[in-house]
Amino acid sequence: MPHIARILLVAAFAAIPQATIASAQSFNELEARLKSHPSLSALGYDAEANRERAIAATALPDPVVSLGINNFPIFDPSFDTYLPTNKAVGIRQQIPNLAGRQARAGEARAMSVRTEAVRDARYAALRAELIALLADKRRLARQRTLAEAQNAKYDELVDIVEAEIDAGRPAVYRLAEIESERAEVSRTLVDLDQQEAETDALLIELVGLVPSTSAPPLTEKDWSGTALEFHTVRVADAAVRVTDYGIDEARA
Repeated sequence: MPHIARILLVAAFAAIPQATIASAQSFNELEARLKSHPSLSALGYDAEANRERAIAATALPDPVVSLGINNFPIFDPSFDTYLPTNKAVGIRQQIPNLAGRQARAGEARAMSVRTEAVRDARYAALRAELIALLADKRRLARQRTLAEAQNAKYDELVDIVEAEIDAGRPAVYRLAEIESERAEVSRTLVDLDQQEAETDALLIELVGLVPSTSAPPLTEKDWSGTALEFHTVRVADAAVRVTDYGIDEARA
């Protein structure tokens, strides 16, 4: 029977997805995994599509080649019965307004730049979330250590109180107090388990695993005074350029 239990335990452990197992990786490796986040990949594809659209906007439409027969008699098919009967070959090439094509190409390029700015902003937000989750993991580990140490102290107190009771001292009421406080510690440990499970789920969603990496130290950065250093400003500035090219296209 114990052998069967061990087999079932091994099978259950093997069924756990590898992504959920804690892995020790550097923060640089986590950043590299974060760059392949589905939302970032989708924005990258959008930017590439706009760049291709900019190239196509400057090209001329495909030429149209037409073949036909004019004044061809149906009941007496012949090319020499009627003098006007003739074969015709036609080639047509549309040449749209050059200014309009350039405006559409510029608009597509500006949309690509705006999408890349949105992608950078999204990556910064995901990176900040990753750092916050790693810091939260460290906080939960410290709180768990303190709670377990407190639980161990309660065990020592119980031994002391039981020794006093055995010695004939009236200290039974202290056992009830200790058990009440220990219940609070147990409740705290359950809350920590819940918070840790939620944090692990968010980490798996971000980087595909539960890292045991600590959050990087936060460093201060002086602002140069340039508004374009902020992601929101860069996105808004790119949107203005898209609108400007749309106005040029309308004028063309």
